Formats: sequence, C-alpha cells, structure tokens
Amino acid sequence: MPASGKSLVCAALAAASGVLALDGDTLASGAHAVADGRRDYLAFWAYLWQLGLEIQDNGLIPVLCGVALPEQVLTTRMEASVPVHFLALTADEATIRARIIGRPGSRKGIDVDRHVALNEELRQSRVGAPDTLTVLDTTSWDREATVAAAQEWCAAFTAPDAALQ
Repeated sequence: MPASGKSLVCAALAAASGVLALDGDTLASGAHAVADGRRDYLAFWAYLWQLGLEIQDNGLIPVLCGVALPEQVLTTRMEASVPVHFLALTADEATIRARIIGRPGSRKGIDVDRHVALNEELRQSRVGAPDTLTVLDTTSWDREATVAAAQEWCAAFTAPDAALQ
C-alpha cells in the first residue's frame, strides 16, 4: 500500500544475499503501461514477469516492491511453475489515510479513498498453493519493526536450505 514502507523495505531487502530488490515506483515511472497516469496494471505486471524471470535466470531472486493485488500479478503469470510469494503491508483505514496525507512530498490530488479501498481488498485477498500471501498489519509498527518483519519473510526464501523456486 502507499505509505506502508515499501521503499524502506525494498532498500533493506536489497542487502540480502542472492536477492535483487527493485522499487515498483521506479519501475512504474518508465513502464508504458502505467506511466503518465495510465492504469493498465495487467500489462505492467506482464512486463514485470518478464523482468523477474530474467533476474531469476541470472541466479538471483527477484523481489519487486510495489502496489498490487495478487490477482493482478497471478493473472499475468508467464511461467506456471514459478510460485509467487507475496508480502502485503497493510494498516487500518485511519492509519492509511494519515500516512498518505502526511507523507513528505505527497502528490496533490492522490485519491486517498481509492487507496483505502485497495488496502481493504488486499487485506481480504487469498492465493492458492503453491503461491503464498503473508499479510502484515503495520498499523502500530515503527519503521524498524516493518523492516525486521520483511527481512524475516525474505530470509525464508533466501536461506541456503530454503526450497527456492
């Protein structure tokens, strides 16, 4: 979710061995499907699938930090044998509103209600095996707690004895 700590988590996970963490905001700024106000999220995630598979082919685990619903990503899956592990950073409605409105450099005209609705939809999302979805409610967490939880989540897939897909 916007203002949930994605960029903070992305920077922290970038230090993990064997991981290439990319910020979705940076990727979206240059992706034709979502640049300049476009909202073709399926085309955007199809593009990120291609990018992720290329990263994986080069021996790294891609971690893409961005705003998405699992259905958007899974609908565009390019390689059925590659499971997706989602980490959803969410918060209660009041916290989401306060974080979006109060964030430094907040874009004018941002549709806070749309993001609140997206947050709730994400909190209710489910995925089937072999994919996984971990939902973390960061309502009362500080930056350090959010980063620690994300690093623990990432470690489950990057540990030498983890069953990496």
